[in-house]
Amino acid sequence: MVGFGYWGANLARNIMATPALALSYVVEPDERQQAEVRQSLPNVAVGDSLDDVLRSGEVDAVVLATPASTHARLGLAVLDAGCHLFVEKPLALDTVTAQEVVAEAARRGLVMMVGHTFLYSPAVIRLGELMRGGSLGEVRYIHAQRLLGQVRLDCNVLWDLGAHDVSIIMHLLGERPVEVVGRGYCHMGTGTEDAVLATMLFESGVDASIHVGWVNPFKVRLLTAVGTQRMAVYDDVALDPKVRIFDAGLDQADPIRASDDESSFSQMGRRVRAGDIYTPSLSSVEPLRQEMEDFGQACAIGHAPVSNAALGLDVVRVLEAIDTSMAEGSAPIAVDWSELSPQMSLS
Repeated sequence: MVGFGYWGANLARNIMATPALALSYVVEPDERQQAEVRQSLPNVAVGDSLDDVLRSGEVDAVVLATPASTHARLGLAVLDAGCHLFVEKPLALDTVTAQEVVAEAARRGLVMMVGHTFLYSPAVIRLGELMRGGSLGEVRYIHAQRLLGQVRLDCNVLWDLGAHDVSIIMHLLGERPVEVVGRGYCHMGTGTEDAVLATMLFESGVDASIHVGWVNPFKVRLLTAVGTQRMAVYDDVALDPKVRIFDAGLDQADPIRASDDESSFSQMGRRVRAGDIYTPSLSSVEPLRQEMEDFGQACAIGHAPVSNAALGLDVVRVLEAIDTSMAEGSAPIAVDWSELSPQMSLS
């Protein structure tokens, strides 16, 4: 594993607990972090050179928990050494570079996963089952908020926090957006967007909005899906319940027309139903544990992981399109998928 910061320590703990994986080496340039590795993982070798580890030929796979700007360069080095690759999100900071990494993994027949950890959350898995099973009826729109986080210097808040919600929404809907709009704000005066509002329009007609920001009085990790039959709220900050289903939805009544009289508008309340709330049961398994198990099994037997290379590339393409919209004064940007990976599979 490369990198032993806050998230790297979490990854190491879950790697150690995964039967299909054995952590043999940690690469960490910071001497204080090296000391922490030696104290917490006394049976794991530690050093400051990834090249030395790759040349040794003693590892089968590498997990990258490094800054986003290093993911593509280090990922290509790992693949060039013939090792399977797990890289934290985002895969890269532009589509062309991300494509190079995905193509190299495919050319060498190696597993490549991207750390979209929330796809392994029991709450997201259950919400996806409910949506695909028709429990919400026809999904009309999704709204996601992800506020408060560690300020980064190598990417803006969209690439940091927004990557999570883009991956979750595309995974839940099983489709890619065809148009995006983004607006960024630099409230901290750093020249880097620390708050972003974005929308994604899908070919099915579903629209999704995302609000991400590093600065907020409290942590928010909230996603709302509105359907014609029911609505769902996923609150990752809540201890319990993380998912609530509201027996309320948008009725399929005849649309109100501009020519309708005032009495028609008085019936508006009948078009939005309200009812009981129920909470589906969820597994208590840690998402990161599930993710590392998926990586281990993918390396061992070659199955396609949930957070696969194609999805990682798709997320980069969407983030780049939103970034383009932000740079062009919030102009709508059509997302061209013609030259990218095949449509992801939900199987």
